[in-house]
This record gives sequence, structure tokens and C-alpha cells, in this order.
Amino acid sequence: MTKSLITICGWLLCVCVTPPVFAEDEQESPKESVRINVLLVNSDGNLTDADRKKLNGKTDAVLESLEALKASGKLRVANHCEMVVIEDTAATFQIGEMVPMRTGSTRSIGGRRTNVYQDASVGTLVKLRTKVVEDGISVQISFAKSSVKGEVSDDTEEPQGVSTLSHQASLGIKNGTAQLMGGMSERGSDDSDRGSWLIVSAETMGVTNTPAQEEDKSDDSVLGDVQIEVVPELGTIVLRGKSDDVKRVQAIISEIEKRKRESEEK
Repeated sequence: MTKSLITICGWLLCVCVTPPVFAEDEQESPKESVRINVLLVNSDGNLTDADRKKLNGKTDAVLESLEALKASGKLRVANHCEMVVIEDTAATFQIGEMVPMRTGSTRSIGGRRTNVYQDASVGTLVKLRTKVVEDGISVQISFAKSSVKGEVSDDTEEPQGVSTLSHQASLGIKNGTAQLMGGMSERGSDDSDRGSWLIVSAETMGVTNTPAQEEDKSDDSVLGDVQIEVVPELGTIVLRGKSDDVKRVQAIISEIEKRKRESEEK
């Protein structure tokens, strides 16, 4: 029975036989970069069914339709968030501010009224995660827009509040297209239908290396973590780690065994 004495990355491994080595590759697969547009548009009830159909289709055509509808006064773009994200990675886009909000009023003994204010955090928050699939791009999105209701004025003592419009959905989008996710309409005091609509577009931009892959590429002299598991009853060694690191450990083991055989033959 031969013995192999192997020292790897500070680990001392003594095996009573020269076992076969099995490698389990944990190499991270490349990920796609995805360009996402998220638009919130408002309408005073002037959008027709034909207009809404123009908000679905090729991204460039939808953006051109939005510009035309804006020029005709049929809608307003309240928010337009554009970002490039790595698929299967959580992404957050947030724009906000602190604004005064009237919470009530107090009166002095003489009857003088003083309004009371507190700061409120308002703005737009977009959270999403994308995944490139065979027939397009899967998008999980959470959209929220908040604002203080009413005007900040000392002429009234009516308390204000925070109004929030939110939308959460999971949808599939064909690559390079935009889709009208949905909307909400309400009847105004003048009997007009006001609505808010959410439009999302997605387009792949090619494979992007993750930070971990860039780190691996930047310094080939550094050996990453490789787990070594000995299975005595099977006479085997199992290596777990990234592909390049496992191959280098296998090469080290092979070189040690080669030198051992050469020393025994002398």
C-alpha cells in the first residue's frame, strides 16, 4: 500500500492509497446585462383604445408614440427611470426628498392659529429583478411613487397626508419591446377620467462579467477556495470549487504523485 502526503493551501492531507480525484465545478455562468426603462404616464382621460395600443411594441416605436402623445397633450410623463442591470440580481432605483407636510394646527388664547408641520419622505422607488429566458426577459418589478396631498399653505388648517401609487407585478417581455403593465383611473370632480399608466421595456445588451469573474481574471496567481473531501470507503478524493481553481489543485496533486513515484524508483 502506498501513501501520499499532500499539503495544499495550509491543509495537510494524508491518504493511504492513491485515489482517483473527482472535481465538482462551481464556475459561475456568465450573466446578461439588461437595459430597463420604467415610465409612469398620466392622462386626463384623453387616451383612446388606439392610443393605448401604441404603448405596446418595439421600444423605439413606443417611445416615439409617447412623444407624439405628449405633444398632443394627451398624456404627461411623470417619471422615466432608465437603468442597466445584471440579470438575476436585485436592483433598486430611488429618487426622493423630504418635504413639509401639514399635520394640524394649534390656537393661542387670543385665537391666533398656528399650523403644525412635519417632514415627510416622498419620491419614486423602483425595485426589480430580471432573468433572460428562451423567449424573452422575465421581470419582477415593484414600483412606488409618493407625494404630499394638497398645497403647503398657511391659509388653511386642514391636515395633509401622503398619497402613494404602487404597483407590483411579474411579467415576461419580448427582447427589445415595451409593454403596458397596467394602470389606474379615477373619476375627477369634472366627470373626466384621469389615469396613471406604467410602461416597462427590456432589452439585452450582451454578457457581462460579474465582479467575482473580473477578480478571477485579474490575478491568475491567486488560488481560490477549494474544498477537499476524502471518502475512505471509496478510496476517492472530491474537490469542490471553481473550475480553474479545481484544475490547478488537480495539477498540484498530479505533480506531487509524479515526484513521489520518481523518488521511489530511485
